Amino acid sequence: KKVITVGSYTTKTSWTDILGNSWSTTGETSGNVSTFSSSGPTRDLRNKPEILAPGCVIGSTITKNTVTSPFYTLPDGEHMIMQGTSMSAPHVTGIVALMLQRNNNLDYDTVKNALISTGSRGGNWEKKNGYGKVNALAAFEYIPGTPLPTNLAVTEVHSYPNPARGNYVTFVYKVNSDCNANINFYNLTGE
Repeated sequence: KKVITVGSYTTKTSWTDILGNSWSTTGETSGNVSTFSSSGPTRDLRNKPEILAPGCVIGSTITKNTVTSPFYTLPDGEHMIMQGTSMSAPHVTGIVALMLQRNNNLDYDTVKNALISTGSRGGNWEKKNGYGKVNALAAFEYIPGTPLPTNLAVTEVHSYPNPARGNYVTFVYKVNSDCNANINFYNLTGE
């Protein structure tokens, strides 16, 4: 039962496909809980979902073996439109990974408390919204650790081509000031 359940909210309602056609969702409103996102509580009355993250009209990678309709394929040919809480959960997973990078001794309760305490509903749960929209920076700063540098901001991050296609990838980082930085890359096995 130690699971953080993530609901979806809508941040985007339209896209342009690989053929240049414009499309939009029906019934979704930017900023609101996505219509497909389930409400709580659970059957045993636990407050779920805990947190909301973007999950509607999300550009996701296409692996080299994926067959997709041009309707869903984005203009770069390497990403497609997807939606669901399975698109929301990776947003929160990335935030938790950053929290664990700041303090690798965190336990489930500390992570959950950081997410729900810093959600947009100020720690108040509601059956459709959970504790509100996730706030990545606030959740990160909630965790004790080394303070963030105040003079450094990453202004652009690009990776190309799509790494899911099995190609070599080039990463480009631009920052707003001169600084020394270490960037480490790991694969899924930590190598």
